[in-house]
Amino acid sequence: LGARLRARQAERRRLRQLRRHERRIKSAKRRRVMQEAILKQYNTLLRLRQRRRRILVIAKILILTCVFNTLQVNKIRFICFRWLFWKAPAADAQSGHSADRLTGGI
Repeated sequence: LGARLRARQAERRRLRQLRRHERRIKSAKRRRVMQEAILKQYNTLLRLRQRRRRILVIAKILILTCVFNTLQVNKIRFICFRWLFWKAPAADAQSGHSADRLTGGI
């Protein structure tokens, strides 16, 4: 009788240990899944942030290029305008009227 009881208790103990072990494996798996999900989310956010930064840098470059081009165009227009309406510096030098250059020949 005693041997059978001990055998049954040993069997119960083994089943309890097995269930405990399975629970630990499940919780470890859940933890790992959770950590992987968090890591994935973090990487996604990082990728989005990097993409946003890249877009902002490209936008800045485009804006600066547009500003530079506008300045160049305005400079060319101004040079053409000056050439059309102001007296040429060579003519000023010959006539000796340096004020003409400042007033635009008015």
